[in-house]
Amino acid sequence: MKKQFLIKILKKVGLIRFLNFELAMHGITYPIIGNLVEDTPKPDLWMFDLLSILIPKKDGCFVDVGANIGQTLIAVKRIKRDVTYIGFEPNPFCVYYLQKLILNNKFINTYIIPAAISSNTGLMDLQLYSLRLTDSSASIIKDFRTGSVVNTVNVVSLSSDFIKIDQKISILKIDVEGAEYLVLSEFLEKIIADRPFILIEVLPVYTPENYDRLNRQASLMKLIKRLNYKICRIIKGVKGDFIGIENVEDFGIHSDLNKCDYLLTPSEEDLIFDYYA
Repeated sequence: MKKQFLIKILKKVGLIRFLNFELAMHGITYPIIGNLVEDTPKPDLWMFDLLSILIPKKDGCFVDVGANIGQTLIAVKRIKRDVTYIGFEPNPFCVYYLQKLILNNKFINTYIIPAAISSNTGLMDLQLYSLRLTDSSASIIKDFRTGSVVNTVNVVSLSSDFIKIDQKISILKIDVEGAEYLVLSEFLEKIIADRPFILIEVLPVYTPENYDRLNRQASLMKLIKRLNYKICRIIKGVKGDFIGIENVEDFGIHSDLNKCDYLLTPSEEDLIFDYYA
């Protein structure tokens, strides 16, 4: 608590950006790199709670598409230190931090692939929407947030032809700011073979006139039905903790950022939670 308070003070007076140091909390050593990452990359409470339930249920590796600066990596390793974690992250600034995080904590069975997932292998633009170099809202979808691009970074993209994961996938997490259909499509054969749990963020369409997002969402829905998966919206408490899940038929048209996180489960499996909405 005292260490977190110190970070807040350093940020407030504007000194944090000049400092590089390490901070140990909850068994994790966090690199604080002032001009890159000014705070500890904490996992969402609901994510940690839900992964604590899901990870013990299936054997296999955890695949994280959109690893950012390790929020989910930290949750996974706190729950099960030796689980195999494979993270995909195209942003080179995030990759640098992830490698520091892995080395500082001596994480085993942990691999970072510095690439986006797309239908084509090559180079593409990653659009950033804030001045933060590790912007978690960055997207490979052109103009995903219309008129607000701050910076563009050239990154590598990989198609399924170059994605070889021999181990069975137990959980696939997707947080890719509009590129969800691309990721599911490229992992199609692996999903059919392994039937993993899928954690996915699908941002709001907001209005029926938002045709690009609506069309991407419709394509995503068709693919999920083709895979024979159920859609469960994740219900969160006022503190951001995990409360339960709500079965839904589709993602719908809404503007609620608290309703963007979903658990997709194979239709042939019954996943029991204490709470269903």
